[in-house]
Amino acid sequence: MRLFVAIDINNEIRSRCTKIMESLIESGADLKTVKPENLHITLKFLGEVREDYVNDISDTLNIFAREFEPFSLNFSVLGYFGGVRFPRIIWLGISEGRDVISQMATELNKRLSHIRKEDNKPRPHMTLARVRTPVKSQELIETIHHLRDVNLGELYVKEIKLKRSVIKPDGPVYTDMKNFMLGKPSKK
Repeated sequence: MRLFVAIDINNEIRSRCTKIMESLIESGADLKTVKPENLHITLKFLGEVREDYVNDISDTLNIFAREFEPFSLNFSVLGYFGGVRFPRIIWLGISEGRDVISQMATELNKRLSHIRKEDNKPRPHMTLARVRTPVKSQELIETIHHLRDVNLGELYVKEIKLKRSVIKPDGPVYTDMKNFMLGKPSKK
């Protein structure tokens, strides 16, 4: 099964992201936006994982999540990966909370390297769209620059999720497999 570890967003931020994605579509660029229900921040992509590894991954995530306190983050810039002539990925960058997410992603990469190792340094972001071809790239870049300094509000992060991704012809379908609360459990 195809798995990843993620932070979900709330409906308020999801709605604001949808408006940004509508503006990206209006640029006329050849892109595929992420379905609003699939918007998330990936902490660790695990790829294809055997089912008998899921309990080991869950145990690791349970311990890991307790080591991080809940925190706030802010999305504050619209950007892209790729070049001006052919931007490939359109994303929302994170200002407040960026260091925590980078630390979490780096640590998860170490702890789950036996499943999948990443050599790249984390670049905390949320993908909004993937560009298929360079058609109308200039218009897309102009739209991105016009919307660049966004402020979507604060997201309070209190849990991370192990998610399953099933690839279908009309795009991936994500299912929450397990949630892991951040911070130490309260004593009763």
